[in-house]
Amino acid sequence: MRVSIKDIAKAAGVSHSTVSRALSDSPLIKAETKARIQQLAQEMGYSPDAIARSLVTQRTHTVGVVVTTITDPFVAEVVQGIEDTAQQNDYSVILASSASEPERELAAVEMLRAKRVDSLIVTSSRVGALYLEHLERFGVPVVLVNNHNRQSGRYTFSVSVDNQHGGHLATAHLIQRGHRRIGYGSGPADHSDDAERLAGYRLALDESGITFDS
Repeated sequence: MRVSIKDIAKAAGVSHSTVSRALSDSPLIKAETKARIQQLAQEMGYSPDAIARSLVTQRTHTVGVVVTTITDPFVAEVVQGIEDTAQQNDYSVILASSASEPERELAAVEMLRAKRVDSLIVTSSRVGALYLEHLERFGVPVVLVNNHNRQSGRYTFSVSVDNQHGGHLATAHLIQRGHRRIGYGSGPADHSDDAERLAGYRLALDESGITFDS
């Protein structure tokens, strides 16, 4: 049988409102009373009703995450970091995959918003720049990770890697170790991330007087 606030109040000899405030860590309740009620709730196996709590607070304590594919090692590490941080802050994560398809990404975002998530994180967005205005209307924070457009708004934020600086650092490190013939393995020619890393690589070569051999 599920333990309720009413059961805890009866066992503690206090009112329902006192138990509710104690469990929500309200400063209106004395520290000793709060500790006694919280300990009693734990001993009785009380588990708060997430749905009921969300109706009161208007928050679901959930973060929606849309990824291109979970098989990508970079994405897997990002998701692990999100889940670790969410768990530390008593949040749950709802994960959806877009398979790198713009239509599926939009559908996933709409699905998560319908579930009333408190915030959204979208990795390597394929359509972020096209639907920023749409995201703004959601009224919840949306973080676009590794978004090529890098635009931000009132509710939308962009977190990106400085690819040019990374390419420069890696190349400069090899040069400092005495290497002069440094190869560069590139990805697709139309990939902006790769173009930025290549620019950093070439800059480091130029700074050291090394001719770029294409």
